[in-house]
Amino acid sequence: TRKALKLGGGTLFQLSPRARLQLGGGYSDLPLTRYYGLGPTSAKDNLSYYNRKSWWGGLEGDHDLGREIDLELRGFLSRVEALDSRYEVQESLSTVHEGNLPPGYPGYSRGWTLRLGLVRNTTLETGRPQRGGFQKVSVSYFGANDGSGLKFLTYTADVQHFFPLWHTKRALGLRAFFNRNDNVSRAEIPFTRMATFSRPDELRGFSSLRFYGMGSLGFSAEYRWPVWVARGRTGPGLDAYIFSDMGQVYMEAREIGWENLEVTGGFGFRYVGGHQKFVGRFELGFSREEVVVTLKFSQNFQYDSKGMFRGKDPTRRR
Repeated sequence: TRKALKLGGGTLFQLSPRARLQLGGGYSDLPLTRYYGLGPTSAKDNLSYYNRKSWWGGLEGDHDLGREIDLELRGFLSRVEALDSRYEVQESLSTVHEGNLPPGYPGYSRGWTLRLGLVRNTTLETGRPQRGGFQKVSVSYFGANDGSGLKFLTYTADVQHFFPLWHTKRALGLRAFFNRNDNVSRAEIPFTRMATFSRPDELRGFSSLRFYGMGSLGFSAEYRWPVWVARGRTGPGLDAYIFSDMGQVYMEAREIGWENLEVTGGFGFRYVGGHQKFVGRFELGFSREEVVVTLKFSQNFQYDSKGMFRGKDPTRRR
Protein backbone atom coordinates (compact mmCIF):
# COMPACT_ATOMS: atom_id res chain seq x y z
CA THR A 1 0.00 0.00 0.00
CA ARG A 2 3.03 2.29 0.29
CA LYS A 3 4.68 0.98 -2.90
CA ALA A 4 7.48 -0.63 -0.90
CA LEU A 5 9.77 -3.52 -1.86
CA LYS A 6 11.62 -5.67 0.67
CA LEU A 7 13.74 -8.72 -0.04
CA GLY A 8 15.77 -10.64 2.51
CA GLY A 9 17.00 -14.05 3.49
CA GLY A 10 19.71 -16.04 5.16
CA THR A 11 20.93 -19.35 6.42
CA LEU A 12 21.84 -20.77 9.80
CA PHE A 13 24.55 -23.24 10.76
CA GLN A 14 24.52 -25.02 14.12
CA LEU A 15 28.27 -25.34 14.56
CA SER A 16 28.03 -27.10 17.91
CA PRO A 17 25.47 -27.51 20.71
CA ARG A 18 26.62 -24.11 22.02
CA ALA A 19 27.53 -22.20 18.87
CA ARG A 20 25.75 -21.13 15.71
CA LEU A 21 26.52 -18.98 12.69
CA GLN A 22 24.01 -16.78 10.85
CA LEU A 23 24.47 -15.46 7.31
CA GLY A 24 22.01 -12.95 5.90
CA GLY A 25 21.38 -10.09 3.54
CA GLY A 26 18.69 -8.14 1.78
CA TYR A 27 17.44 -5.08 -0.05
CA SER A 28 14.78 -2.54 0.83
CA ASP A 29 13.17 0.24 -1.25
CA LEU A 30 10.72 2.41 0.72
CA PRO A 31 9.66 5.31 -1.55
CA LEU A 32 7.19 6.82 0.94
CA THR A 33 9.25 6.95 4.12
CA ARG A 34 8.07 9.73 6.43
CA TYR A 35 10.27 12.48 7.84
CA TYR A 36 9.18 15.21 10.25
CA GLY A 37 12.50 16.66 11.43
CA LEU A 38 15.28 15.95 13.90
CA GLY A 39 15.03 15.79 17.66
CA PRO A 40 12.18 15.26 20.12
CA THR A 41 10.22 18.37 19.11
CA SER A 42 9.77 17.56 15.41
CA ALA A 43 6.24 18.64 14.49
CA LYS A 44 3.45 16.64 12.90
CA ASP A 45 2.74 19.55 10.54
CA ASN A 46 6.21 19.14 9.00
CA LEU A 47 5.38 15.75 7.49
CA SER A 48 7.36 15.04 4.33
CA TYR A 49 8.33 11.98 2.29
CA TYR A 50 11.59 10.61 0.97
CA ASN A 51 12.80 7.44 -0.72
CA ARG A 52 14.89 5.25 1.58
CA LYS A 53 16.90 2.52 -0.13
CA SER A 54 19.18 0.10 1.69
CA TRP A 55 21.05 -3.10 1.10
CA TRP A 56 23.10 -5.17 3.51
CA GLY A 57 24.94 -8.45 3.90
CA GLY A 58 26.88 -10.02 6.74
CA LEU A 59 27.16 -12.66 9.41
CA GLU A 60 26.73 -13.19 13.13
CA GLY A 61 28.27 -15.73 15.45
CA ASP A 62 26.46 -16.64 18.70
CA HIS A 63 28.05 -18.64 21.50
CA ASP A 64 26.41 -19.93 24.69
CA LEU A 65 28.64 -18.99 27.63
CA GLY A 66 26.47 -20.79 30.19
CA ARG A 67 24.16 -19.37 32.89
CA GLU A 68 21.71 -18.36 30.13
CA ILE A 69 24.26 -15.87 28.73
CA ASP A 70 25.05 -15.66 25.00
CA LEU A 71 27.91 -13.82 23.33
CA GLU A 72 27.04 -12.21 19.98
CA LEU A 73 29.53 -10.98 17.38
CA ARG A 74 28.09 -9.41 14.24
CA GLY A 75 29.70 -7.86 11.16
CA PHE A 76 27.94 -6.53 8.07
CA LEU A 77 28.37 -4.19 5.12
CA SER A 78 25.49 -1.83 4.39
CA ARG A 79 24.51 1.03 2.14
CA VAL A 80 21.66 3.42 2.92
CA GLU A 81 20.50 6.05 0.42
CA ALA A 82 17.99 8.86 0.93
CA LEU A 83 16.57 10.87 -1.97
CA ASP A 84 13.34 12.53 -3.01
CA SER A 85 10.44 10.18 -3.58
CA ARG A 86 8.83 9.88 -7.00
CA TYR A 87 5.46 9.90 -5.20
CA GLU A 88 3.84 12.73 -3.19
CA VAL A 89 6.32 15.11 -4.83
CA GLN A 90 4.49 18.17 -3.46
CA GLU A 91 5.40 16.96 0.04
CA SER A 92 8.95 15.83 -0.67
CA LEU A 93 11.55 16.27 2.05
CA SER A 94 13.58 18.76 0.02
CA THR A 95 10.46 20.91 -0.48
CA VAL A 96 8.95 20.85 3.03
CA HIS A 97 12.31 21.21 4.79
CA GLU A 98 14.03 23.46 2.27
CA GLY A 99 16.81 25.38 3.99
CA ASN A 100 16.93 22.91 6.88
CA LEU A 101 17.80 19.58 5.29
CA PRO A 102 19.03 16.82 7.61
CA PRO A 103 22.66 15.63 7.46
CA GLY A 104 23.29 13.28 4.56
CA TYR A 105 20.31 14.36 2.48
CA PRO A 106 20.25 13.77 -0.40
CA GLY A 107 22.99 11.18 -0.53
CA TYR A 108 24.11 7.79 0.65
CA SER A 109 26.17 6.21 3.42
CA ARG A 110 28.14 2.99 3.00
CA GLY A 111 30.36 1.17 5.45
CA TRP A 112 31.09 -1.70 7.78
CA THR A 113 29.48 -2.29 11.17
CA LEU A 114 30.99 -4.52 13.85
CA ARG A 115 28.94 -5.26 16.97
CA LEU A 116 29.72 -7.10 20.18
CA GLY A 117 26.88 -7.98 22.53
CA LEU A 118 25.94 -10.00 25.61
CA VAL A 119 22.42 -11.42 26.05
CA ARG A 120 20.93 -13.07 29.14
CA ASN A 121 17.54 -14.75 28.88
CA THR A 122 16.05 -16.46 31.95
CA THR A 123 12.49 -16.81 30.63
CA LEU A 124 11.31 -20.36 29.96
CA GLU A 125 8.92 -19.58 27.08
CA THR A 126 7.91 -16.86 24.62
CA GLY A 127 4.14 -17.39 24.71
CA ARG A 128 3.02 -16.75 28.30
CA PRO A 129 6.12 -16.01 30.39
CA GLN A 130 5.35 -15.16 34.01
CA ARG A 131 8.81 -15.06 35.51
CA GLY A 132 12.33 -14.37 34.40
CA GLY A 133 13.85 -11.65 32.32
CA PHE A 134 15.76 -10.66 29.22
CA GLN A 135 18.80 -8.37 29.30
CA LYS A 136 21.07 -7.22 26.51
CA VAL A 137 24.01 -4.82 26.20
CA SER A 138 26.04 -4.17 23.08
CA VAL A 139 28.52 -1.79 21.51
CA SER A 140 29.01 -1.39 17.78
CA TYR A 141 31.47 0.44 15.56
CA PHE A 142 30.64 1.89 12.15
CA GLY A 143 33.39 2.79 9.70
CA ALA A 144 32.48 4.31 6.36
CA ASN A 145 34.12 3.24 3.08
CA ASP A 146 32.34 5.84 0.94
CA GLY A 147 35.06 8.50 1.28
CA SER A 148 33.27 10.47 4.02
CA GLY A 149 35.60 9.41 6.85
CA LEU A 150 32.61 8.83 9.15
CA LYS A 151 33.23 6.75 12.27
CA PHE A 152 30.90 6.35 15.22
CA LEU A 153 30.10 4.06 18.13
CA THR A 154 26.62 2.93 19.17
CA TYR A 155 25.80 1.84 22.71
CA THR A 156 22.62 -0.09 23.47
CA ALA A 157 21.05 -1.53 26.61
CA ASP A 158 17.78 -3.39 27.11
CA VAL A 159 16.27 -4.72 30.36
CA GLN A 160 13.02 -6.73 30.53
CA HIS A 161 11.29 -8.65 33.32
CA PHE A 162 8.04 -10.54 33.86
CA PHE A 163 6.00 -10.70 37.08
CA PRO A 164 3.13 -13.15 37.86
CA LEU A 165 -0.15 -11.55 38.91
CA TRP A 166 -3.11 -12.73 40.95
CA HIS A 167 -4.58 -15.24 38.47
CA THR A 168 -3.02 -18.14 36.58
CA LYS A 169 -1.17 -17.13 33.41
CA ARG A 170 -1.74 -13.41 34.02
CA ALA A 171 1.47 -11.44 33.93
CA LEU A 172 2.99 -7.97 33.87
CA GLY A 173 5.93 -7.33 31.55
CA LEU A 174 8.19 -4.31 32.05
CA ARG A 175 10.90 -3.11 29.70
CA ALA A 176 13.43 -0.26 29.46
CA PHE A 177 15.85 0.40 26.58
CA PHE A 178 18.52 2.93 25.67
CA ASN A 179 20.49 3.72 22.48
CA ARG A 180 23.22 6.29 21.91
CA ASN A 181 25.44 7.21 18.96
CA ASP A 182 28.87 8.66 19.74
CA ASN A 183 30.58 10.32 16.79
CA VAL A 184 34.37 9.80 16.83
CA SER A 185 35.07 11.57 13.53
CA ARG A 186 34.69 15.03 12.01
CA ALA A 187 32.06 13.91 9.51
CA GLU A 188 28.37 14.31 10.39
CA ILE A 189 26.28 11.21 11.05
CA PRO A 190 23.60 11.00 8.32
CA PHE A 191 20.07 11.06 9.66
CA THR A 192 19.50 7.58 8.19
CA ARG A 193 22.11 6.23 10.64
CA MET A 194 20.75 8.05 13.68
CA ALA A 195 18.81 6.50 16.54
CA THR A 196 15.11 6.14 15.83
CA PHE A 197 12.07 4.18 16.97
CA SER A 198 11.96 1.02 14.91
CA ARG A 199 11.38 -2.61 15.80
CA PRO A 200 11.98 -3.75 18.47
CA ASP A 201 12.48 -0.29 20.02
CA GLU A 202 9.08 1.16 19.13
CA LEU A 203 6.57 3.60 20.51
CA ARG A 204 3.43 1.71 19.53
CA GLY A 205 1.12 4.55 18.59
CA PHE A 206 3.62 6.27 16.29
CA SER A 207 4.67 5.04 12.87
CA SER A 208 8.11 3.47 12.60
CA LEU A 209 10.91 6.03 11.99
CA ARG A 210 8.72 8.87 13.29
CA PHE A 211 11.59 10.46 15.30
CA TYR A 212 15.34 10.78 14.66
CA GLY A 213 18.07 11.73 17.11
CA MET A 214 21.58 10.94 18.34
CA GLY A 215 20.04 8.80 21.06
CA SER A 216 16.76 7.27 22.20
CA LEU A 217 15.28 5.82 25.36
CA GLY A 218 12.00 4.16 26.17
CA PHE A 219 9.89 2.31 28.74
CA SER A 220 7.13 -0.25 28.15
CA ALA A 221 4.56 -2.07 30.27
CA GLU A 222 2.21 -4.87 29.22
CA TYR A 223 -0.54 -6.58 31.22
CA ARG A 224 -1.47 -9.94 29.63
CA TRP A 225 -4.23 -12.45 30.35
CA PRO A 226 -5.65 -15.53 28.56
CA VAL A 227 -8.93 -15.11 26.67
CA TRP A 228 -9.28 -18.56 25.17
CA VAL A 229 -7.15 -21.69 25.58
CA ALA A 230 -7.76 -24.85 23.56
CA ARG A 231 -7.00 -27.26 26.40
CA GLY A 232 -5.88 -26.99 29.98
CA ARG A 233 -3.88 -23.96 31.03
CA THR A 234 -0.91 -24.41 28.74
CA GLY A 235 -2.44 -25.22 25.35
CA PRO A 236 -2.56 -23.01 22.25
CA GLY A 237 -4.87 -20.05 22.52
CA LEU A 238 -5.53 -16.35 22.37
CA ASP A 239 -4.34 -13.86 24.97
CA ALA A 240 -5.37 -10.22 25.33
CA TYR A 241 -3.14 -7.42 26.58
CA ILE A 242 -3.08 -3.71 27.26
CA PHE A 243 0.13 -1.74 27.00
CA SER A 244 1.75 1.64 27.41
CA ASP A 245 4.98 2.85 25.81
CA MET A 246 6.79 6.08 26.58
CA GLY A 247 10.07 7.47 25.35
CA GLN A 248 11.91 10.08 23.34
CA VAL A 249 14.84 10.73 21.05
CA TYR A 250 17.39 13.44 21.75
CA MET A 251 20.15 15.26 19.90
CA GLU A 252 21.90 16.31 23.13
CA ALA A 253 21.63 14.95 26.66
CA ARG A 254 20.12 18.21 27.95
CA GLU A 255 17.01 17.50 25.83
CA ILE A 256 16.13 14.49 28.00
CA GLY A 257 13.19 15.50 30.15
CA TRP A 258 9.51 15.03 30.98
CA GLU A 259 8.50 17.78 28.57
CA ASN A 260 9.87 15.79 25.60
CA LEU A 261 8.59 12.37 26.67
CA GLU A 262 5.99 10.85 24.34
CA VAL A 263 3.33 8.59 25.89
CA THR A 264 1.36 6.01 23.91
CA GLY A 265 -0.99 3.17 24.78
CA GLY A 266 -3.24 0.54 23.31
CA PHE A 267 -4.49 -3.02 23.38
CA GLY A 268 -4.15 -6.16 21.34
CA PHE A 269 -4.30 -9.94 21.07
CA ARG A 270 -1.49 -12.50 21.04
CA TYR A 271 -1.78 -15.95 19.51
CA VAL A 272 0.19 -18.57 21.43
CA GLY A 273 0.89 -21.86 19.68
CA GLY A 274 2.07 -25.25 20.84
CA HIS A 275 4.81 -25.62 23.45
CA GLN A 276 3.93 -22.12 24.73
CA LYS A 277 5.56 -20.40 21.76
CA PHE A 278 4.56 -16.92 20.58
CA VAL A 279 3.15 -16.92 17.02
CA GLY A 280 1.76 -13.46 16.20
CA ARG A 281 -0.08 -10.37 17.45
CA PHE A 282 -2.71 -7.88 16.37
CA GLU A 283 -2.87 -4.55 18.16
CA LEU A 284 -4.07 -0.96 18.06
CA GLY A 285 -1.71 1.74 19.32
CA PHE A 286 -2.83 5.28 20.14
CA SER A 287 -0.82 8.50 20.39
CA ARG A 288 -1.50 12.22 20.20
CA GLU A 289 -0.96 12.03 16.41
CA GLU A 290 -2.41 8.82 15.02
CA VAL A 291 -3.78 5.32 15.48
CA VAL A 292 -1.42 2.55 14.37
CA VAL A 293 -2.84 -0.84 13.37
CA THR A 294 -0.31 -3.67 13.65
CA LEU A 295 -0.31 -7.29 12.52
CA LYS A 296 3.10 -8.86 13.11
CA PHE A 297 4.73 -12.20 13.83
CA SER A 298 7.34 -10.65 16.10
CA GLN A 299 7.22 -8.91 19.47
CA ASN A 300 8.99 -6.04 21.26
CA PHE A 301 9.49 -8.15 24.38
CA GLN A 302 11.76 -11.20 23.94
CA TYR A 303 12.48 -10.15 20.37
CA ASP A 304 14.02 -12.71 18.02
CA SER A 305 17.82 -12.85 18.02
CA LYS A 306 18.00 -14.50 14.58
CA GLY A 307 17.78 -11.21 12.67
CA MET A 308 20.56 -11.88 10.16
CA PHE A 309 19.22 -15.36 9.41
CA ARG A 310 15.76 -13.95 8.70
CA GLY A 311 17.08 -11.12 6.52
CA LYS A 312 15.97 -8.26 8.82
CA ASP A 313 17.37 -4.85 7.91
CA PRO A 314 20.14 -4.19 10.49
CA THR A 315 20.31 -0.50 9.52
CA ARG A 316 16.82 -0.08 11.07
CA ARG A 317 16.98 -2.63 13.90
CA ARG A 318 19.16 -1.94 16.94
